[in-house]
Amino acid sequence: MALPRKIGLGVIGVGGIGKAHCRSIKQIENAELVAIADIDEPVAGAIGEEFGCEVYTDYHKMLQREDIEIINVATPSGMHGEHSIDAMRAGKHVLSEKPLEITLPKIDQMIAVSKETGMKLSSIFQNRLGDAAQQIHRAAQRNAFGRLIYGEASVKWHRTQEYYDKNGGWRGTWRWDGGGSLMNQSVHYIDLLQWFMGPVKSVRARTAVMNHKIETEDLGVATVEFANGALGAIVGTTSAYPGYSARVDVFGTQGTAIWENGEIKAWNIVGREDAKPPVAGSEAASGTAADPMALSVQGHARQIYLFALAVIEGREPEVTAQDARKAVEIILAIYRSSQTGEPVELPLKA
Repeated sequence: MALPRKIGLGVIGVGGIGKAHCRSIKQIENAELVAIADIDEPVAGAIGEEFGCEVYTDYHKMLQREDIEIINVATPSGMHGEHSIDAMRAGKHVLSEKPLEITLPKIDQMIAVSKETGMKLSSIFQNRLGDAAQQIHRAAQRNAFGRLIYGEASVKWHRTQEYYDKNGGWRGTWRWDGGGSLMNQSVHYIDLLQWFMGPVKSVRARTAVMNHKIETEDLGVATVEFANGALGAIVGTTSAYPGYSARVDVFGTQGTAIWENGEIKAWNIVGREDAKPPVAGSEAASGTAADPMALSVQGHARQIYLFALAVIEGREPEVTAQDARKAVEIILAIYRSSQTGEPVELPLKA
């Protein structure tokens, strides 16, 4: 992957997924990792030395650099809004980790600042950009599966208590994580589900803490009604030992597709039993079912490359901020349904 010109990037937050952003940037020709920022000085120093870039403990100082055009935000989820808004107001385009933020008002504020400043804003949903997901989406758009009748997102992963306790214990908290197994882990696959199946009309859900000492859920189960009349289901947990593949199923009156860990595992069209998808996909990432740091950076590198290309070409990124908002709204509707015991309609009312 080569960009048409050199472009400078900075990363805020490198204690977790931010390191994958650094590794991804290094894979892209003409993308330069200029600097990183993290409040943990030893961590930042070690990663700065590893990747050969400048190090800041105050991200505001990094934002003053004129040789940085793009900021990647990889801090705890409840900080994405603050850091993204500061970056855009400093004249930087922003690619934020998922979820874009943990409340709709904060996301809407981010979108407003993006429009006000002219800075591009996107969120990491690298699974959308994989060959397998692109193929299923295009097929659903042209009604290759007939009328869509059922869709399911299943994320049966495992996380230890140590996972929640380390790095300041922000994971599994309402304030910083915005939720648990749905908002943190399942958001990618809920995004794919609604991207394949279309907008969600309503949800009915239950969430619970089954196996961890956390504020938020480690198991969420929801039934879904889509705007097109199809039904669906969402299961997201971090209590399924030892961790299994994430999967999204699409069923129509004329066919079925099953996406699993970046690959097409089933592709069946009525009357075309020998048909195969042009591209099956080859980005299996099953390691993250048990270990979040086992993530392949191939997907991140592709999205960072495409976002930088959108900046250079002056167009909208492949994943817009409005796109990223949809999965968060579905998850917040699930939480509201679990709290009230009633079905919840979308769009959400305040």
